[in-house]
Amino acid sequence: MHLLKRISKRTLYKAIFCLLLLSFTACAVKYNPVESDSVTVSNGHAIIRNEKFNLITENRHWVKEPQNLSNYFTTFYVTIQNRTSDNIMVSLDEFTLLDEEGNQFDALHPDNVVKLLIPEEIVFDPVRELSHRQNYQMEQWREARRNLMTDSFNFGAVLPGARKSGFIFFPRMSSRNRKLELICKDYRIEFTR
Repeated sequence: MHLLKRISKRTLYKAIFCLLLLSFTACAVKYNPVESDSVTVSNGHAIIRNEKFNLITENRHWVKEPQNLSNYFTTFYVTIQNRTSDNIMVSLDEFTLLDEEGNQFDALHPDNVVKLLIPEEIVFDPVRELSHRQNYQMEQWREARRNLMTDSFNFGAVLPGARKSGFIFFPRMSSRNRKLELICKDYRIEFTR
């Protein structure tokens, strides 16, 4: 009976800890687009349409491995659809984020995101056999790398009639910011929370 009380007390503490953890992760700051002359808002997406391309973007949180990515980066999911009969070039330097004080943050290349997130302990000696813990870390890192390669925006040419979509990464914005401004292809899109 005494053991049962200890187990149920321990289980209760674990449940409370999990609920607290969920409440902290659920409080991540979400920015919503603001409609303007050049920006239409639909279902939480900012949409810009012109004769050359459609640009659709939203502040979307990263939910795959590496799950700690949101601790270090502010992420936007972007789609660019080419409406012309020529290639449209999309480069990393066309994406900038301004906070409410006008501080500028340039987009980070996905390769740099991978390098920043790799734990130092994953540098292994190829001659030595990996421990169980090291194998687990290596598998997590491989999955994180695959996810980043697959789901990041692939900069370069967008073929006629084609579209590219993916995450664009910026340094993490302070949660005290009430608004952000995403600059993309010389268009400014305001986001507020």
